[in-house]
Amino acid sequence: GENKAGPTTQTLNAQGLPVERVDLVGISGCRSLDLVHWEPMGVVLEPEPNIRNLDLHPSLVRERPKVVFHQATGTFVMWVHIDRPDYKLAAAGVAVSERPEGPFRYLGSTRPQGRDSRDQTVFVDDDGSAYHFASTDMNATTLVTRLTDDYRAMSDESMVLFPDRHMEAHASTLALGRY
Repeated sequence: GENKAGPTTQTLNAQGLPVERVDLVGISGCRSLDLVHWEPMGVVLEPEPNIRNLDLHPSLVRERPKVVFHQATGTFVMWVHIDRPDYKLAAAGVAVSERPEGPFRYLGSTRPQGRDSRDQTVFVDDDGSAYHFASTDMNATTLVTRLTDDYRAMSDESMVLFPDRHMEAHASTLALGRY
């Protein structure tokens, strides 16, 4: 998850109102065999403090990281919400690692189908196909985009679900069934 052990700063949110933000010192990982007992793995995706406009700068936003295992390549693929403090970028970033404890190597960010990507999750189906679920249209709609075969990029295949429902926390969306 987000490791917010950095300094607190003041910035403006999407509505132009002042808010306090805590700089991220990276994405921390944890693992569990039973979903009850968890083992912390430390920071698995480091920030890039020397490059101000890079997605990984500590002052920028990285939220809701999700990691899936790609069986064919033996790699772990992380998708994470990437944003600016005003939340106007709203992109999805991707990183890869050969080990769950990292280090993860950041590959970059994208906006699925050119749309904003906010609260998000990743789902791997029984056939090995992977999908990125995201709140889009300022959280008004859910966009599901099929990932490429290596899970490292988004394909051109997508579907809009739940238009005008204003949903977040898409892990619960997956319980509704297959689409």
